Amino acid sequence: MKLNSREQAWQRRNEGRLKKESHPTYKKMQTKEIFEERLKNFKSIDVWSEKHIAEREEFYKKFGRAWWIFCSVPVVEKYQDQWINQFRVLDGELNE
Repeated sequence: MKLNSREQAWQRRNEGRLKKESHPTYKKMQTKEIFEERLKNFKSIDVWSEKHIAEREEFYKKFGRAWWIFCSVPVVEKYQDQWINQFRVLDGELNE
């Protein structure tokens, strides 16, 4: 089967895309360390440590416990007495 000029141009254009080395982040992702060596440098966060719990409580006081629900959502009088609103921390009309 013979390709027409448009199909040939498409093939030439995509030849560079098929090579993984041509991607801009390819070299960045290359590492000479093996997994065990990288694991030694890993620092885990203890989510139940006193420090982390204090940071969370400070965040909750500022934004509320269900902050992801209320992002840029105005208070609607119709739903003001709903159970979920007990977790809302208001600063004016929006939770900011």
